[in-house]
Amino acid sequence: MSRSIVVALLLLLACRPATTEAPSGQKEQAGCERGDAEACFDHGLTFQFPPTGAPDLARALELYDRSCALGFAPGCTQAVGFLVHGAVPRDDERASEYAQRACALKDEDACSKPLDELGGAIPKETVRTVVRSNIEQVRDCYNAGLKRDPKLEGRVHVQFVIKPDGSVGELTLVDELADASEVVRCIAEVARGWKFPAPYGRIIVSYPFVLEPSDPG
Repeated sequence: MSRSIVVALLLLLACRPATTEAPSGQKEQAGCERGDAEACFDHGLTFQFPPTGAPDLARALELYDRSCALGFAPGCTQAVGFLVHGAVPRDDERASEYAQRACALKDEDACSKPLDELGGAIPKETVRTVVRSNIEQVRDCYNAGLKRDPKLEGRVHVQFVIKPDGSVGELTLVDELADASEVVRCIAEVARGWKFPAPYGRIIVSYPFVLEPSDPG
């Protein structure tokens, strides 16, 4: 089962950016201690992608291992990603064992794909945080289009791959902006330069931007 993320941001240029509270991980920890496999996986994410401070990748791997042992295939494949993409010293034999567990848990990718193509997870809020930190770039692209057409508005849907090291790989765009090819090209260019925390695997992200001009009043 391939893992992908769909997140959305409504870009209303007259509005202030939303604020969110960082998860503490306490709920996930309690669930994991009760034997909830998915909670162990989510708790691992809080160590891999902490809201503040440096990640604890060794602890994250311990939790993915527990998630896998409890029967949650994404825990197994995330452990594979850690072992083949540099989060910890590479260990193909151990990674293969995790892939075999994931396959036994009906993860089709683990059954058919090479180790280097497995793993990869990143919280939606982490993706939103990175995009919001670069939102002025998108706004600049849109404002340039508004200078040519003050009534320009619509949607630009960006789908891109976050590579194991956190850089942006393949990128495609679908737009509903009439005669706005320069805006679309501009957004594609800036998005290719975004940098995310390393997911240690390949993640597909779909991110629609709804572009509307500010209310002059």
